Amino acid sequence: MFNLNIHNFRSFQNQNFNFSKVNILIGENSGGKSSLLKFLLSLKQTLESPDEFNLKLKGDFTDLGNYEEVIYNKKKKSNLDFKFSNKEEYFDFFIKAIESIEYKAEKDTLKKIIKIIEGNQNYNTDIQLVLSNKLDEHSSIKTIIKNENIGEIEIIQKESKEDIVFRELNCDIKFNFKNANGIIKDCTAFKEGFFTLIGGEIKKNIKDNFDENQDYIYYSLVYLLLFQNYISEQIEKIRFVNPIGNSPKRFYFQEDKKASYKLIDIEKFINVIGDSSLTKKEYKER
Repeated sequence: MFNLNIHNFRSFQNQNFNFSKVNILIGENSGGKSSLLKFLLSLKQTLESPDEFNLKLKGDFTDLGNYEEVIYNKKKKSNLDFKFSNKEEYFDFFIKAIESIEYKAEKDTLKKIIKIIEGNQNYNTDIQLVLSNKLDEHSSIKTIIKNENIGEIEIIQKESKEDIVFRELNCDIKFNFKNANGIIKDCTAFKEGFFTLIGGEIKKNIKDNFDENQDYIYYSLVYLLLFQNYISEQIEKIRFVNPIGNSPKRFYFQEDKKASYKLIDIEKFINVIGDSSLTKKEYKER
């Protein structure tokens, strides 16, 4: 699925998590289980209303209060940052995505693309997102995406113009690769919650501004940028199953009760994953 690092969220000053398809959290009360779940649910509700906030703290899935309540030690001026990482699974995702994007391309073109990205699967691809207390300003987000085999890019946000199309953004992309570096200016982008999705004209921007290594720059950029789509897809798949039980009984403030959104019963969950007679369609529906 992905690895996750959380910095400055509630009790997590700098915490790493390694997620697989099915994850079970076990621990004492006040050990951070609820904080982790609520963080993931806040990511999910942000992407389901992608034009509203950089991080949606109050929504259908969970209610975390305000920024000061979620930041470590309630230091409102501190940044909240988190990082996602993945290796082989993302490489497979990218290959399928690029085959879909370049479906009209000749086989030689696809071979050339694979040659450019070959070896990337042996290294983690990471995206780090740094958010401030200005959750209604997308330009306040710092985004860095990197892969040790390629290098890294930084998406530099610009202030939105008053007449700009809804959710449309303008940004520069600074890249520092093994075989090339530079800045691609004035790229059209779109707000997708805390992600910044780059428009398709970037290929033309590279062609107009760089004389050498155009394919290398373009497909290296695309490899890093599409990691946002991969993580978005993984977050969309997140489902929260009812706790098996906790003792002693915990009491929650009213705002915390939203953590019980659309809960899946644990017994039903066990029955479904243990039923070998189900078809793929029935398994997915249940």
